[in-house]
Amino acid sequence: MKPKSFMTATGDEIVAQRCPHCGAALAKARRRAVVGRPLSECISCGGVVLRQGASEWALLGAAQRLDLVAHHALWALAVGVVALPVYFVTAKALERPWRPLNAAICLAAGIALAGGWMGSRLALTIRRSQRRMRDPMYLAKLVQHELADPRR
Repeated sequence: MKPKSFMTATGDEIVAQRCPHCGAALAKARRRAVVGRPLSECISCGGVVLRQGASEWALLGAAQRLDLVAHHALWALAVGVVALPVYFVTAKALERPWRPLNAAICLAAGIALAGGWMGSRLALTIRRSQRRMRDPMYLAKLVQHELADPRR
């Protein structure tokens, strides 16, 4: 059976996976697609198991890559905005007047810090994926399980 595409996992499909070889319970499938090893080993029997929702960066299409980058950017924005309420609480606690310029600087700093953090996490994940894809044995496993093109 051909595995489902990278982005087809829905909320209904988020259930604990079972090993197709021995039936042992495996980790839950991720809600969101991730860059990582699409193959893992069953702890019970040692069989190769397809990880739902995981794929290598090089195997993703442009739209899937854009989706992952946008997801990280939105998280950075959401986390960065937390700096604004922190400024308000600090200004109130220190009995200082609220200044729009200070609030804007605090907001920009929070977004920049969160963006740097999320960007570095994504860059590290991509580098690890690229390193795995340079291994000919790993690539052969992906080809064997029809996850990669043999001409790659």
